[in-house]
Amino acid sequence: MVAVAMETGLGLPSGSDAAGGGRLDLRLVGPAVAVWGGAAAAGYWGFGPVLLGAAGMVLCACPVEVLIALHQGPGGRLGRPGALVAFVTLAFLAAGVLVGGAAARPRFTGPLAEMARAHRTVNAEVVLSDDPKISAAAAPAATSGPREGATVTARARLEAVTGPGRRLRASVPVLLVGRGSDLANYLPGQRLSVRAGLAPAGPGDTIATVLFVRAPPRARGRPDAVQRAAGWLRAGLRDAADVVPQPAGGLLPALVVGDTSGLDPGLKDDFRTAGMSHLTAVSGAKDRLACGSQGRLPHCGCGWIHPTVEEP
Repeated sequence: MVAVAMETGLGLPSGSDAAGGGRLDLRLVGPAVAVWGGAAAAGYWGFGPVLLGAAGMVLCACPVEVLIALHQGPGGRLGRPGALVAFVTLAFLAAGVLVGGAAARPRFTGPLAEMARAHRTVNAEVVLSDDPKISAAAAPAATSGPREGATVTARARLEAVTGPGRRLRASVPVLLVGRGSDLANYLPGQRLSVRAGLAPAGPGDTIATVLFVRAPPRARGRPDAVQRAAGWLRAGLRDAADVVPQPAGGLLPALVVGDTSGLDPGLKDDFRTAGMSHLTAVSGAKDRLACGSQGRLPHCGCGWIHPTVEEP
């Protein structure tokens, strides 16, 4: 939509050279701030269905307005200086509100949110979506294996919850918190049955709830072949890096495949302070891209799902 409007010259001052004279073109600063601000506000406060519906209507009306403006030509409503920038900013604000609000809905409304606010203990079916991570406070400095009492967190997708008198089906992101001996050795894609206590997620979190694992989880099946092969390669790299003294021995797997289980906590803090923690949080393929650009390209990404919770 923006590209079409820009290519046709809508919103450009007549007879001006936007790229000339050494002036900065800041027209997209407003839309960028609007989309991020809208998503952050909606994700933090959890806007209701009325505001989300209004944002959706505004977003649906944007293509219609662009088509009308194209038919009118540069002399139309969007041809006036600043009109296109204001229009695009409004569209991006609506998109940000819609995305952030939809992602935050399970945290505020529905039976799962009610159970989390009541801190219910439930039986849950989850699928791990990321490698379990040892907390910085409990991470071992010189070994890659988790300690018995270390706290481990793992992002997962919640698929079913059985609580007092009800069973819910869901497809929402959650955070598992448990002991290292319970969670640390599972691979992404592993389906688990866990006994856990629910707790509300914090403001602005992109998860629906937090599950505090109260007993060792039970594995259901195995991860797919790709995840098993990746786990085998990561384990082999950790074994090969054991001969390298710390902190370099823990840094090697972190840079190559994003395995930070053996990374020295002090070195991890140094990476975070230097703004380079993304180098230890990416997959091997993305890290090769970062190394090829000599670390000049920042790693960023965003994603969201529209979760649903049903009570059969």
